[in-house]
Amino acid sequence: ATIEIITKIIESPQLMIKNKSFNDHTYGQNRYDLQSKIFIPLNKALQKIAKKKLDFQIHGGIYDNFSVSLNIKNLDIVLIDCVK
Repeated sequence: ATIEIITKIIESPQLMIKNKSFNDHTYGQNRYDLQSKIFIPLNKALQKIAKKKLDFQIHGGIYDNFSVSLNIKNLDIVLIDCVK
């Protein structure tokens, strides 16, 4: 789920998506689940491996109608897709 959510954010023009675009994931139903199970572990891993931090911001309600944005500062992100 982490890769899918991050990809959606990066591919969006404003680097922002609404919780409705998480499809069937429960992360789209509760912003605290999204933060504690996706963004916090991802940031811990990136800090440990690359000494970098992603700046995610969550706006809106707790259980519905929230959005997630990513503020990229001094960070290059590349998406690689496997060809089968």
